[in-house]
Amino acid sequence: MSATQFISKVIKFFKNYVLHDPVFVMKYGLAYFQKSYAPVAKFFTDEELGDAISSGKSIIRIGDGEIGLMHHRDIHYQKYNADMVSKIISSIEEYNDKSNYILSIPIFVNYTNGDLAHTNGKLSCWLPLKVEFFRRFNPKMKYLDAHFFYRKGFFEDKIANHLQDKKLIINTTENNIIEQRANVEKNFEVIGWIPAKSPDPYDWYDKTVDNIDKCIDEYLSGSDNNKLSDIVLILSSGPMSKVLAYEYAKRGVQALDIGKGFETLYNSVSYEHEI
Repeated sequence: MSATQFISKVIKFFKNYVLHDPVFVMKYGLAYFQKSYAPVAKFFTDEELGDAISSGKSIIRIGDGEIGLMHHRDIHYQKYNADMVSKIISSIEEYNDKSNYILSIPIFVNYTNGDLAHTNGKLSCWLPLKVEFFRRFNPKMKYLDAHFFYRKGFFEDKIANHLQDKKLIINTTENNIIEQRANVEKNFEVIGWIPAKSPDPYDWYDKTVDNIDKCIDEYLSGSDNNKLSDIVLILSSGPMSKVLAYEYAKRGVQALDIGKGFETLYNSVSYEHEI
């Protein structure tokens, strides 16, 4: 690395971290050299997850991308947005046993620094999450492994039965809609496909909410027997999915933030190697 590149990195680090969140920088620095540093987060079993989803709980996935955004970093499919990040932090800090949603985080949060140091790049990837877990997450709550939708067949085995009698509104990229629409509509009743901007889906947040609300209103006005509890949002639109799931869960609409897992539905693709 040249001197110019090093200075550029130092300036970027100072701008993104020290100026915006010096507390995080201090905690990160103290944690980095502790080989045994790790939370003890509790996770749902598959059976518990099935019961929670059947009861109407929403799912919000928080991964390294969201943690990066919380520290004012752009990620490759979503630039930093203060309003978006504020709502993501609220969903984390408000999570308790009365929440209408389950927070989903990578199980790597429980790995020690010593364990992660032996894996290529995983310490730098997951240490910020561990620092933020101690700082913002409720240690008494159970969490869901954020990569569960990456496992081939998980959706079909654990989620699909719950959705058989539901009316789905799906927010994902145009490419996903083209590739998955026929397969999904063979198995479920979809009352709305809402395209997501790619990249930077949050640029269309207000537009997306308007489109979702229109689908909901049209369904509810169709019959006196139609209920809000009939509807499930399936979300695969990056960090915007977290905000949508958080906001609609508060309104009594179940929302499942499945992220890249949407691309594995009813086809031969598996992303387990990316976990």
